[in-house]
Amino acid sequence: MSWLFPQIPRPHAEQLIELFNADPANRCFTGFDHPQRFYQASGGDRLPDRELQTVRDAILAIAGQFGFPDQPPTSTRNRDYARFEAEVAEWFAGWSALDTGRSGVTAETTRRDWWTYLTLIVLPEVACWRWVSETQGNLLKHERFLGGGRNTFQRIHRRVLCLDRGPQHSDRFGLIRHLKEDDFSAILERPSLSSSPRIARILAEELLRMRARLTASGWGLSQQQSVYRQAIKDLCAYGIVTVFDFLDDDQLSNVVSGAFRNCEGRFKPENLASGYAARGRGRGGRLLGAVRSIFSGGAEPMPEDNDQ
Repeated sequence: MSWLFPQIPRPHAEQLIELFNADPANRCFTGFDHPQRFYQASGGDRLPDRELQTVRDAILAIAGQFGFPDQPPTSTRNRDYARFEAEVAEWFAGWSALDTGRSGVTAETTRRDWWTYLTLIVLPEVACWRWVSETQGNLLKHERFLGGGRNTFQRIHRRVLCLDRGPQHSDRFGLIRHLKEDDFSAILERPSLSSSPRIARILAEELLRMRARLTASGWGLSQQQSVYRQAIKDLCAYGIVTVFDFLDDDQLSNVVSGAFRNCEGRFKPENLASGYAARGRGRGGRLLGAVRSIFSGGAEPMPEDNDQ
């Protein structure tokens, strides 16, 4: 069966967020019904409230494992939130209502107003708990409650769509568990890379291999971050002159691996000086150099492009 998901219009959602910000006592669940709740006028049955109760109960239980409603200790907060989101991602992958393999589901689960409804109406206290640590003056950021790439739950579901290795894999959700917040942003906030789950997964696999290589070689986190940020920039540039979807898995893996290893060569301390000397090259020269390097497997020292 294909469900129609409840939604709430953005203007009314923004009013609710302002109520949350006016008084923290408003940041609570008041029921699934709302005067502005609506459904798309298309074929299918409306998602029943029992399904909404199912998702609410499940995510409340997951949050409770990580201290909800109390905030996690400062010393473990980021790790606890990451573990919470990985557990939610795994639950989303098993929730039949979000099974995008069934006809008619995909369109509904990509509607931003649905994710707004889930966040503000179904699970407001969990969303507030997750993001209260980033508030300024106790004011919640609208982007965490409105549907979109930074919404509390839509961002987690997108990880499932792009980084789930599949039910046949022995570590199906390993990418989602082991990637860091910056990693997700680097991959999933670039449409040229995340529009294809195949590309996103291959990129994520190489990022984890790169992290293991460089950690074993004594590279610090900031050095690793410089490598993968530049490698992703190079891959985005390379995508301008080729179509990744035309490459088979082995070819695409070689391109991604080559980009990362090329950047590892650039950021070795002994290569940085020669890289800075090349800073005078124009954007076109850098792009052509990256493409040549990927195909040749070389490690031509190149500076980080600070213009992007």
